[in-house]
Amino acid sequence: MKKPILLALLIAGCAAGQEVPGAGFLVPTPPLALNTGNTSLMNSDTIAATGYKIAFAGRVQTKDHASKSIQAVGFLFGTVTKTGGSGLTVSLQTVTASGPPLVPSGTQEQYAAIPNGGATGCAFTSNTWCETPAMSANRTVNPGDFVAVVIEFNTSGRLGSDSIAVNTWYSETVGFQSLIETYNGTAWSATSHNPAVLLEFSDGTFGTLESGDPLSAAGSITYNSGSSPNEYARQVTFPVSVKTDGAWLVITENGTGSTFTVNLYSGTTVLTGAQVSILPTQVSATGGATRYLFVPWPSEQTLAANTIYYLSVLPSTTTGVSICYYDVANAAHLQAHQMGTSWVLTSRSGGAWAAATGTRSPIMGLRVSGFVTSGTGPGSSFWATSQ
Repeated sequence: MKKPILLALLIAGCAAGQEVPGAGFLVPTPPLALNTGNTSLMNSDTIAATGYKIAFAGRVQTKDHASKSIQAVGFLFGTVTKTGGSGLTVSLQTVTASGPPLVPSGTQEQYAAIPNGGATGCAFTSNTWCETPAMSANRTVNPGDFVAVVIEFNTSGRLGSDSIAVNTWYSETVGFQSLIETYNGTAWSATSHNPAVLLEFSDGTFGTLESGDPLSAAGSITYNSGSSPNEYARQVTFPVSVKTDGAWLVITENGTGSTFTVNLYSGTTVLTGAQVSILPTQVSATGGATRYLFVPWPSEQTLAANTIYYLSVLPSTTTGVSICYYDVANAAHLQAHQMGTSWVLTSRSGGAWAAATGTRSPIMGLRVSGFVTSGTGPGSSFWATSQ
């Protein structure tokens, strides 16, 4: 008997899977903090004087854990005021070894110019996505390398009463892997915001700084039992078979009598033991306050590998709910987000699910409670018959 086949037979008893010790883990990770009552989940930092700067600083993250070359960066403008002729310089800089943490060196090692009139892919318009022109040279980085992306007025300084805000992901924590810093002409100071910055690599892939979320917009969808569509979902899929024992979401009950169900579907069929009805008395705040909510499934669910499931919120009253989401400027930018390009928005009013919106992801996910070994790797029929 061939050794791989013997090995497969010996471990066949483990094919049912392995439970995660303790309470499992959330996939994807929820936002680090929630700006209560603000379903946009966004904040901003502003430069409005010569010598002022904004920096995204932290460790590089790439989707395939390989060495890459940064050729451009992307970020989201906040409120832009243009009365003068100011232009911007966006540069890549070394993070210094001296404190406070993650301070840029001040040397524009690679840079891109955004002139007064804007650039292709980067107009000076409030709340719009900016992808810079190609940098003066590519910058080779490895996963985990520190780098700073610095945004400042060009050598002409601030002209007129121009001011430029950059939108960021709200957080109540400072310095989780990566951070936003502002420079007032004298010193750098960290803000309680996380980077919404995109790294564009020369091989056509995208990354970010660890804990960063390169998004082009964020907001909420409000709907009720009489809406069309009246059910929104996040497509979820795993490259391996997993077990899940619950779901998490960021949600607003729009009235004190709002009720809804949280469902996990295979196609248009709710998985047995994966539907929970939520009453107003079971949520910590109602009538307009945004909250995290964790929903345990009545029974643990096993999800097949490489299979699309649908995690949905279905209101059962006309008072309805609001679910939060984020957008990206290009579907490929989701490579820089947890779970990649497949965990996106869809909807329906009964019947089939609509075509997914590849640039929008609802802010919700699952708790993984275990892994299933059958079907892939040792213990599977593929392993036994192909060796």
